[in-house]
Amino acid sequence: MKKYRVSFEPFGKTIDAPSDKNLFDVARKAGIELNSSCGGEGTCGKCKVIVKEGEFRTDSTTKLSREEIAKGYVLACQTTALSNLSLEVPHESIMRKGQKIATGARARELERLLKNLDKEIKPRTRTIALAFPPPDLEDNISDTDRVKRELSTLGFPPERVFCSLKFLRGLNHILREGNWKITLTTIERGNTLEVIGIEAGDTTGLRYGLAIDIGTTTIVLYLVNLIDGKIIDVASTYNSQARCGDDVITRIVYATERGGLGELNSLVISDINGLLNILTQKRNINPVLIDSIVVSGNTTMTHLFFGIDPR
Repeated sequence: MKKYRVSFEPFGKTIDAPSDKNLFDVARKAGIELNSSCGGEGTCGKCKVIVKEGEFRTDSTTKLSREEIAKGYVLACQTTALSNLSLEVPHESIMRKGQKIATGARARELERLLKNLDKEIKPRTRTIALAFPPPDLEDNISDTDRVKRELSTLGFPPERVFCSLKFLRGLNHILREGNWKITLTTIERGNTLEVIGIEAGDTTGLRYGLAIDIGTTTIVLYLVNLIDGKIIDVASTYNSQARCGDDVITRIVYATERGGLGELNSLVISDINGLLNILTQKRNINPVLIDSIVVSGNTTMTHLFFGIDPR
């Protein structure tokens, strides 16, 4: 397979382009996001670039005017290189990604709405502080059994307690780091109490949750204090999946017919993690203390979030 050198101005980037990859995919590999509401199907006409030098093959010009064709415009998603190319990316073809922290009125308005509902704050997760003496020759049971024994005094028989592998991996270190005082994060599943997290010391007064709204256009995170229900902060950003299509139909096509499910899943997870980092750093909160997350979105958005084929 032949490869050609393709340069992008005004970015000053040059990259090798395989002869079987269209310029839309080549631009993305170079870290340049072009506008595309059709997901690269050639029907929206938004990924226009100008070929300044070189030979190419283009499969469709239906979205271009005669004047644009005369000036060297092509649709990136419909064009492949037949030689080294020099391209200019017009301002209007560049995807503008923005990220902002939304605070104040929006958060306070939602907070007032929640208060008016007059509902009890009752997350699915629960934190339990435990303190017990260290083992000695007279009391030398394992760390896991020691925790289960303490939980049994709170009404959870050992046979009903399930300890996850992640919890067990950190147990002995955190027990000793906390001088035998720890906080467990748990969730009840039927008759079973599952231990899903552990922190040194008593952190029951520090509990946080996230409410995540995955929209087709934007993603919004609400950071919530699970003790009093107050909304601490809000962050929002454009949904980066837009580079694969503006609406749910084009994203379903992109996921199923173009093999883009993994990419769409990674994009939304990356957006959420980026917002989460901003909020936790701004508020000086350890992300480990976020133990309850609720995600909302339409059917397609939730499928893509979980990496489920939306076919």
